[in-house]
Amino acid sequence: MIQSSLLSNIAASISKRWRGTSLTWKITGGFVGTLLIFGVLVITIVSHLTKGLLHEQINHRTLALATNLGDAAAGQITTKNLLVLHVLVAKYALQEGVAYAFIEDRNGKILSHSLGGKFPAELQAEATLGERTQVGRRNLIFRSRPVYETHVPILAGQIGTAHVSIWEDIVEAEIQRALAPIIGLIGLLLLVGVIVSWRLSQQIVRPIIRLRSIADIMSKGNLDTPVGIDSDDEIGELALSIERMRTSLKAAMFRLRPANPGSPLIHEKGEEKNEQATA
Repeated sequence: MIQSSLLSNIAASISKRWRGTSLTWKITGGFVGTLLIFGVLVITIVSHLTKGLLHEQINHRTLALATNLGDAAAGQITTKNLLVLHVLVAKYALQEGVAYAFIEDRNGKILSHSLGGKFPAELQAEATLGERTQVGRRNLIFRSRPVYETHVPILAGQIGTAHVSIWEDIVEAEIQRALAPIIGLIGLLLLVGVIVSWRLSQQIVRPIIRLRSIADIMSKGNLDTPVGIDSDDEIGELALSIERMRTSLKAAMFRLRPANPGSPLIHEKGEEKNEQATA
């Protein structure tokens, strides 16, 4: 009950303030509110779609790196040329945004990695042989930073698996860089829409304010000021109606003026009657 009463009071207060708001702010507020809602929806949809597309592109990029690493390492694994294998892994780990790369054999033993020293235990994937024969992805935390990791089987998983990971914060930075101009353009369009809505509201309200001023002048008995608004829309029709009313009132006042007891015509007729009565 208390919450319902509070909401009713808030609604009544908002309604009272809205009724007391000028027409210019009502029209502008309506336009701006609609534009803001539309803008937020557009930005949300564009951000969601853009993020999805960029994540998909980054996944394809990581998959391509892992696939190329696996293809290049296949011959070195079969010949057990670990030196060249280390060089290959180090080369792919130097790619932009790559966190690390490593290659394991079909039993899960690490053959080469780009991290130097002992291979971190948290990166050791406990996967079955069937999982190693398929492309897979996982998200994990490495050195207090989130990473995306993609693994690709080498020769259908018969000789091992190639792993390549990319920093998640770098991915997010790329997404933000891609979204910034789009959001900026939408924001610029919203600003232009606000300015246009303000100008339109001014053009709509200005003749209404003039009509109100003329009506105030007419209410004080001054019927000599023409409306002076030439337009073919509804405001023009209203101005034409007020102009007809002004001319009609002016004509009626002119016709009624001789019937005024204090008018010169009646005063002269009264004097003639008095002279005839005296004679």
